[in-house]
Amino acid sequence: RRVTHVVGSLVRIGGMAEALHKHRRRLEESIKLVVRIAVQEYVYSAGGEVPGAGGGSGDDNAKLGARLCSLDAGSFKDCLEMSFSEMLEALTRAQAVHEVLTQCFNEQKEGAKGNGTANGKNEGEGGAEKIGSGGTNEKAAIANGSLPSKGPGQDGAGAGTPDDLIGQSQRSLRDACDLAQKTIGNLLVMRREVHITLSIDELKDLWTATFEFLQSVEKISGRSCYGLRSTLLAQAKAFLEHKQEAQMASLVATLDSEKWNQADVSVERQKELTRLASGQAFIPGKLATGTASADGINGEGAVGIAAIKPRKAGKRELSDAVVEGSTFKVVWSVLLLVEMVAANLATAAHFPTLATDVLQRVVELLR
Repeated sequence: RRVTHVVGSLVRIGGMAEALHKHRRRLEESIKLVVRIAVQEYVYSAGGEVPGAGGGSGDDNAKLGARLCSLDAGSFKDCLEMSFSEMLEALTRAQAVHEVLTQCFNEQKEGAKGNGTANGKNEGEGGAEKIGSGGTNEKAAIANGSLPSKGPGQDGAGAGTPDDLIGQSQRSLRDACDLAQKTIGNLLVMRREVHITLSIDELKDLWTATFEFLQSVEKISGRSCYGLRSTLLAQAKAFLEHKQEAQMASLVATLDSEKWNQADVSVERQKELTRLASGQAFIPGKLATGTASADGINGEGAVGIAAIKPRKAGKRELSDAVVEGSTFKVVWSVLLLVEMVAANLATAAHFPTLATDVLQRVVELLR
């Protein structure tokens, strides 16, 4: 109600355009300040020396960026979430101002239509001479946008029509949303080399938090945040590429040193084989993210495992691999390949937009 009263008063005195300009400037400044304070807070918490809270020199910004890259994944995620919360609060307030302004002008237009109808009737009855300067027709014209609103001592210059003011308010809101997503995108780009080395769970948490913020900003601005979406996708692809290079190097080294003797298939690896063979690799809660483990692969309600019949080889008992009831003798390279394929499928399950890229990486591993 208070905002409605203030907006209505500014419209009546013709000061809305200047107020919107100042509001835009302060909104953009607050977004920049929120991110800088959040970064400094977490850098300080991590034990780094923080530059001054002012604009900062180029050297200070470089040092701050380097210390930002030294944060662990959890601290950086908390830093982002703090920034998300404050920025969304500022953007939501700006959205409320825009909605109140639009509602105010819409109500004036509706009132102007009613006044125009009544005035038309009066003119038909010979009442046109009653309309003087500042009369009802002029007020109606101001409300419907054909004349600018006037304040005390103003001739309307610079005040803007209702449509102009609504457009200015909408541009300010969208530009602020663009600044918010650009600022977050810059933080992610600064930490690119760090993010490609994260675990898939850490990257997923970061992706989820950022994507929720992105969707909220899109809802406020009414258009897609292509910049931030592109940054997220690029970092996910870089993560996949980095992991692929490590997997290829590991597989080549394993093949070069392979003795081609039968390897023992542990219970955990057998569970992974069963998950892959039964099509359970993409079920939520059963994603393999790296080296097989009883808890990480099986979980609750895991698919039952076919009986594994060990065979004796001297003093050792080696278990065969079982796939859909058939047993196979495998070497260590095969087990490593299965583990890599499962990890790639987990990446595709976490990041559906990378499904095509993951398929290509799996084909490269098999080749």
